[in-house]
Amino acid sequence: MNPWMAPVAAGLSVALLASCGLGRDPQRTLLRSEDDRFMVITDPRVTESSGLAASTAHPDLYYTHNDRGSGPQLFALGEDGVVQAVIDLVGAPHVDWEDMTVLQGGNVWIGDTGGNEEPRAEVSLVWFRETETVTDGEVPWLSFRLGYPDGEHDAEALLIDPRDRRKYLVTKDSPTGGIYAAPEKLKQGEVNPLERIGDAPPNITGASFAPDGESLVMRSYRQAFVYAAIDDTEPIVVELPQSAKGESIVLLENGDLLIGSEGSPSEVLRIPAPA
Repeated sequence: MNPWMAPVAAGLSVALLASCGLGRDPQRTLLRSEDDRFMVITDPRVTESSGLAASTAHPDLYYTHNDRGSGPQLFALGEDGVVQAVIDLVGAPHVDWEDMTVLQGGNVWIGDTGGNEEPRAEVSLVWFRETETVTDGEVPWLSFRLGYPDGEHDAEALLIDPRDRRKYLVTKDSPTGGIYAAPEKLKQGEVNPLERIGDAPPNITGASFAPDGESLVMRSYRQAFVYAAIDDTEPIVVELPQSAKGESIVLLENGDLLIGSEGSPSEVLRIPAPA
């Protein structure tokens, strides 16, 4: 793979992006309008919206969680951004929650993988199942420990292929991030070894598979990288609108992107599908 190069200014031309080896068909989506706004999260309890995912059990419901800013809690959001319920995972690992995904069957996975100030050699994934009725309260959960083969990292992106449910972490390293695969079957009570399987762009803060698993996306603060497969090395590059601190991304069934940001209030924008 060619070395990844972050653009030094938002106005770099498409031709320059292509010459830097950033992939095929770079797209420009720098300007935004009110039509891009998908929801605004104004609840004062949500100050560092880091992960975002769509429910598979409840239409028009979304989940988010804070970074280090609260306990092990998920906030269930309506499409208007209003918190419908607060789900408590009492006692779950919660060093630095960074990303999440929801698989068919209501299987919710949260990545306790961050470490901006203190990179970690061992991290955790937390799992629980969506309830039939989404209300305030506690839910049972399981956790699984993962260990890097090459030292400490900060990872803010969790990918789970919905076809085989294989888990991947993408590190926030610079100038080149890493893609790490977990074992096909995770075991409790021991550290599951991660395997580095490829490179990623620098400073990745979120990632998502499409619901059918046929494509995936990673994002940094200013760009999204759309791949055809986990081993694809030539993504479509999308320039994202400026935000306070871009953290989350969701790849929808039609190819549109939902992008979220930390802060309060917190906007979630909907970006049309790249070609």
